[in-house]
Amino acid sequence: MTTPASLPDAELVRLARAGQRNAFAVLYHRYVRQVHALVTSGSADATAAETTTVAVFCDLLRHLEELDPAHVAPVLQQHASRRIRGHAGGPGIPPLTVGALDRMWREIDRRWPSGDAPRRDVGTMVPITAGALAAVMVLAALASTPRRSGVPDPNRSLEAIAVQTEVAPDLLPGLPGPRVTAADTDAEPEPTAAAPTTAPSPDPTVAAPTEEPTEAPTTEQPPSEEPDRAPEVTIHSPTDGSTRVSEGEDERGAYATVTLDGAATDDRDPAEALAYSWTSSLEGALATTPGATVRLHVPEGQLTASHVLTFSVTDSTGNTASSSVTVVVTRV
Repeated sequence: MTTPASLPDAELVRLARAGQRNAFAVLYHRYVRQVHALVTSGSADATAAETTTVAVFCDLLRHLEELDPAHVAPVLQQHASRRIRGHAGGPGIPPLTVGALDRMWREIDRRWPSGDAPRRDVGTMVPITAGALAAVMVLAALASTPRRSGVPDPNRSLEAIAVQTEVAPDLLPGLPGPRVTAADTDAEPEPTAAAPTTAPSPDPTVAAPTEEPTEAPTTEQPPSEEPDRAPEVTIHSPTDGSTRVSEGEDERGAYATVTLDGAATDDRDPAEALAYSWTSSLEGALATTPGATVRLHVPEGQLTASHVLTFSVTDSTGNTASSSVTVVVTRV
């Protein structure tokens, strides 16, 4: 819903009380420069001046219901004076820019309609808590798993241990220990096997055949190929943070004409083999060439619009690189 900028303060206050934030936006743009000029006398720097200006308009939001609609300017001056009382201003605070106006309004709009910063929704903490609990349960399960490598099993039977103590002395005859005799078992002793006959010694006059050493086949490693890198992208125009003033209106509203100019280089593909794309965060696709002239619009009901322009380039193998700049368009 669009609120005409020519409405009086009393009507804008009435609409804002009814929940129309566009009406409060008109009040903001009507008095923001006067409030900012007043708070600079008690602000240390430009950032502090912006913060205090936002706080003054949030104070107005908190007292919107009991506000006298005919005295908006005096109430703003009263809040500003209270905020800067006892503070010394910094030297040479620059005047407001379009970017600062848009930045402060975004913060005020985030605090609409109560003037207070929104609290984090408790519902968003449930997935985080569930994920943390699942991680703790996994770690506990891993910690309770018995180690298998090099650690005796505590559930081994006593019989197995007894067998080991009886066999160990036979394996190590030099150590004292119990012996297993025929009297300890019911089995008949096995007969002693005959000693094997000694094999004849080989004739020392006959030389043993020598084996020729065989060389292992060598495999040549193919030379390693460097991976295909993504293109390098550069934006020449527009510059990041630049501002434009609307110069006309079409079926989409007020617009400003902007020249797009980008370039890209690739390690394997020539410039004509690359695919180009310009997009806006507010309007979508703009152009498919490195250079173009486009219109950036201000949405209906807003005085400024921040467009994030992204220039993307893709090579023949699908590697994509991009770069972005921000352009602020303000309605005349």
